[in-house]
Amino acid sequence: MVDIHSHILYGLDDGARTLSDSLAMLSLAASTGTTDIVATPHANSSYAFDPDRNAALRDEILHAADAAATPIPSIHLACDFHLAAINIQEALRDPTRFTVNRGRYLMVEFPELFNPPAMDEVLRQLVAIGIIPVVTHPERNPVLQKSPEILARWTSRGGCRAQLTAMSLTGEFSLTARASAWQFLRAGHAHIVASDGHDTTHRPPRLDAVHAVLESEIGPELTALLLVDHPRAVIEDRDLPMDFILPPKPRKWYHFW
Repeated sequence: MVDIHSHILYGLDDGARTLSDSLAMLSLAASTGTTDIVATPHANSSYAFDPDRNAALRDEILHAADAAATPIPSIHLACDFHLAAINIQEALRDPTRFTVNRGRYLMVEFPELFNPPAMDEVLRQLVAIGIIPVVTHPERNPVLQKSPEILARWTSRGGCRAQLTAMSLTGEFSLTARASAWQFLRAGHAHIVASDGHDTTHRPPRLDAVHAVLESEIGPELTALLLVDHPRAVIEDRDLPMDFILPPKPRKWYHFW
């Protein structure tokens, strides 16, 4: 599986704190089936984003894992791009500074409260310069929870893709997040599932549990699209489809009683 959202680089944000934390998270990811993982430290007013620092940390982690003979996934670089004014200006000036592997895909995090028409225009400007915004964890955003048609507009006509959090689909966040995640997925407005891992216990970088849930609900072929094919297209900067329509959920026999 390919995980395009994680906080595995230590000392940068609210994710891994030490080198040992980074190695533990990566070892856990590898042992539960993740072959590639994208480091997406926050880029916002609280956490400064420095691509050179991130690359140096990745190299240090790779060296430490090699010295300890610890199997870890391949590490790719990006950020969790917060849509704040200064970030937007920098991205419009130098977009690949923030994108996944300096390609076209930008992992975009929205504020908890935002003005939809204003964000429509921001996304339009990013798409106009060749960026493909990937809306991260829309199911956990209060505005998108209440107005799912906004995400539908962005993914159907606005050139965006969307990434759901594994723990939302398995019900380990709120009931509202779980309901919104499945609503977005079944409506065809979500394309990728990632861990958003921050540590090894409360928010681990693992996809095995959601893999089992998705296979049970939607089958192995569509599960592979969400956890392997689509996220791999992102790290390799290949196109992935706008529409991702799931079959209707079958009604179980007890629903008729």
